[in-house]
Amino acid sequence: MPYRNLTPSALPLKDRHQYLLGGVGPRPIAFVGSLSAAGLPNLAPFSFFNAFGANPVIIGISPAYSGRTGEPKDTMLNIQATGEFTVSIVSYPMVRQMQLAAGEYPPGVSEFEVSGLTPLPSLKVSPPAVAESPFVMECTFDRHIELGGDKGSGNLLLGEVVQYRIKEEVFGDDGHIDPYKMDQVGRHNLGWYSRSREGLFSIDRRQTDQAVGFQALPADLLTSTVLTGNDLALLAGVPEVPQDAEVPGDLNARLEGMSTGDRHREIKGLIEAGDLEGAWAVGLMEDAG
Repeated sequence: MPYRNLTPSALPLKDRHQYLLGGVGPRPIAFVGSLSAAGLPNLAPFSFFNAFGANPVIIGISPAYSGRTGEPKDTMLNIQATGEFTVSIVSYPMVRQMQLAAGEYPPGVSEFEVSGLTPLPSLKVSPPAVAESPFVMECTFDRHIELGGDKGSGNLLLGEVVQYRIKEEVFGDDGHIDPYKMDQVGRHNLGWYSRSREGLFSIDRRQTDQAVGFQALPADLLTSTVLTGNDLALLAGVPEVPQDAEVPGDLNARLEGMSTGDRHREIKGLIEAGDLEGAWAVGLMEDAG
């Protein structure tokens, strides 16, 4: 399929923004809590947010300058003025309240009151967090990196996490955070979101420690129109080519005279059934033929 080749600098700002949102997702969403210099609380959801280091623990948010006036918004002004903020991860049970808090309200209107979310007093910083969130980080402001300095331009505000607050209910029996229990949501473009626990899958990270790699695959498999990149990667992830593997069941007899496409479909079925040795056996037999 052909690509649509687009140069960001030649596009209207709105289109640049929407293509970025559509391509970079799902993005984690977090509420950022801050206080003005006068002590007024502010709460704003961010999907331009992520983690950047563990020693020290550094996270970042990217508040943009107003696309209309070019002025910084409340969250950025507050963090720069006070040097503190909180980050509260958004989970699915609070996603509708998150949407309410995302609106633009006049000064003095509390996003906590509009959304019905509960302020959580912090332990080490002044701004409150969100009590409904399963995972909260209290942060001190580290640095500001300007990303353009124009209307709609982004800013990277980095902060050091000085306190984790994690609800007991999201820990699994192994002592680690369970992503099913976290039930986070991700942001796409326009009105699209995703619920992370409904699409969770696990990959054994040990698989790639001593992988034979794509270079060991039979040549015909590399040009297959049936096997996907993921299928081939599973075959390539074994620590050694199983030369002594046997073709399973009565498949050996059925392979005689079978077309290349049908052989590849048999290999795909074995991969999906978790029989990588059998898939390799069929693949090597085809390559030998």
